[in-house]
Amino acid sequence: MAKEEVVEEDLKDRFEIRENYIYDKKEDRRFMNPISIEDGLIVEQDLEEFKKKLINKELLNQNIPYNKINMESNENDIGPLDGSGSITNRYVEQVTYPRVGNSVRLSRNISCSEDLVSDCPISFSEETTISQEFSGSVEVGWRSIISGGASFAWNTGSVVSQSLSETVAVPRGETGHARYMPNFDATSGVVQRVTAQGTVLSETRVVGYSPQKEDGVATGTIYVEY
Repeated sequence: MAKEEVVEEDLKDRFEIRENYIYDKKEDRRFMNPISIEDGLIVEQDLEEFKKKLINKELLNQNIPYNKINMESNENDIGPLDGSGSITNRYVEQVTYPRVGNSVRLSRNISCSEDLVSDCPISFSEETTISQEFSGSVEVGWRSIISGGASFAWNTGSVVSQSLSETVAVPRGETGHARYMPNFDATSGVVQRVTAQGTVLSETRVVGYSPQKEDGVATGTIYVEY
């Protein structure tokens, strides 16, 4: 627990709110104009809320949620084959949690002249698809087992609509682009190899991420990076 608290405090110091943007001290980047997609509507996001989301993303990327299931090894042999000859795989969910995904680029770089009277709106004409994700331990044939065994409705993909263009802008005198940070529902547990008699032969710890969407449109945060 102490380790998590130290990491979170470090991240709070890394992301600093300055005037109308957030400054990433580690990467020397600036983030501004965050908007969230809720119920198909565009909602301006407070910088404090966006900072919490940035911190949450970094914490989850450091595998802190794995502590909830005491992940010590990837695969564990449980017992010997019982002679039935019939082996199936099943997914046993142990924990679910929301996850903030890594951001994806939505537009080309826009250079906004300092001589203009206003900031430069960003538009993007192509839809961007956010797809389901799985940990490296997941075999291709297990994906449907995990998605079907999750305790929430599973989405294989979601789309960032092009109708959301020109809702963010690059500030005058800067060069930047639009990015999107998706929301995921995560399920974590084990895939077990089981005989017809119910003997568990082995289990492998896995994680699956389902992109959140409402009315077919991805939920998450669009923002400007420069």
